[in-house]
Order: sequence, then C-alpha cells, then structure tokens
Amino acid sequence: MSEHPVAAVAAHSKIAALQPHSGQSDADVNRWFRNKYPGGLTNKSPGAYAAELYKSKPNRDDYSAADWEDVYTGWYESLTDLQKKILGIPKRNRQNDPERKAKEKAKRARNPEYQRELAEKRQIYAATKSDPVRPYRRSVKVTAEQRRAERKDRNDIARQNIRDALASGRNPFTNEDPQSFKWLIADRLLREGSFNMAAEELSEHAVDVRRAYEALRVAKAVSRKGDTITLRPEIVATRVATDVMPEEDEMDLLKRNPFYQMFG
Repeated sequence: MSEHPVAAVAAHSKIAALQPHSGQSDADVNRWFRNKYPGGLTNKSPGAYAAELYKSKPNRDDYSAADWEDVYTGWYESLTDLQKKILGIPKRNRQNDPERKAKEKAKRARNPEYQRELAEKRQIYAATKSDPVRPYRRSVKVTAEQRRAERKDRNDIARQNIRDALASGRNPFTNEDPQSFKWLIADRLLREGSFNMAAEELSEHAVDVRRAYEALRVAKAVSRKGDTITLRPEIVATRVATDVMPEEDEMDLLKRNPFYQMFG
C-alpha cells in the first residue's frame, strides 16, 4: 500500500526542514544533530553540520566577481547566531589540533624564506630592547621569581638609559610619539632646566603630565619642589654640555607639535 500523498508531503517537509540551510531555526538545528548523531555528539559533529550548511551557499560561478562579495555577505548575514557559532567551531578545532600544529611547525622549519624573515624580526626586536633578549624555548620553564628578576633588570636598564640620555643632553624619549608629554617635558628640562607642572595652560592635561613626571621620577632623573621639577643634581653635574639645544630633526618635531606654543 502506497503512502498517503498528504503524509508523503508532510514527511518531505520535515526532512527539508532538517536539511541545514541559512536561517534554520535552532530547534531544527538541534533535531538535525539528534537525528544524525543518536549516540551523542562527537568532535566532528559541528564540521559535518557546517559542510551541509555550506551547500546552501549561493554558487559563486553564478555571479560576477564584483557581485559575489555582496551575495556571500547577504547569505552569511542570513544565518542565525547559533549557525554562525557552529561554523566557527571546526576552524577553532583545526587551529588547536596538536597534530596539525606539529605539521605546520615542521613545514615552517623547512621553509628558508620563513626562517630568514623570522631571523630579521628577531634582530629588529632585539635592536629595540636595551637588554639582551632571552630566547624563547618552550621546553624551558621559567619560575615566577625568575620572571620578576628579569623584569626588574629590564626596568633598571631602561631607567639607567633615561638618566644617561639626559646626562648627555639627549632626549630619552625620541621613540615616543612627538606629542608625548614625556618627550616634551624632557625637552623642556634639557633646554631650560625646570618644568612647572601647575602651569595654567596644562590644566586640561594634568593626567598626562602626571604620568610623564612619574616616568622620570621612577627613573630617579628629576627632583621636585612644589609643582616645579628639575633634573637631579648628579645628572646636571655630568652633562656633556650645559647649553644643549635639540638636534635639527627634534626641533622640527617640536615646531610641528600642537603644544609648541605652550612650551615656549
């Protein structure tokens, strides 16, 4: 006996509703997983749903290159939040797969161009640091005490570099943004020997001025009396020249600075 036409249509509608497609209800998504994996979900379950869902994506060959991006974006935006989350799971699983990571690492190790670029990046990074860069080795465990000691050493060297630069008449913050208050205050100290943190024109920048002062204070580079800060006597005593002006490129930066008039 053949199936009743109405029952056949109803059964077909239920099957179609379960077939992954954009905008599918969360209830039908859950039913699809239960039907597909009656024994329980596996790590591959999201990938299986994603593969079926992508079948509902428009065919790229049916559109021009200029139209495809809008067409695909429209399809993706028509997905529900649950569907978007499911699509992201397989990608994360692949990225976190230990076997895949090992293969990619081995592939990079065999790539001379990658190794050359990596060596250049390490050289550039090392050149920006004032202390030796400890090579990263995954197999070497560094204790919290060692990290604290390394951090203290880095800070001590950085602070010594600030004092040495000021003592030789150089601005220690030349790598900062030209609008940095650290750069501007250090420049003012080198040119005039003092800086008034309570100047009226600085009232709107009190927080930035305070941070700049703290950077100099912790480096033991300045003394403070009231709102006036000056270079510490030992730094002034070791200045290579007492009337050091900014170098030409630094002066150009200063003149282009919107706070130039403020600093005189």
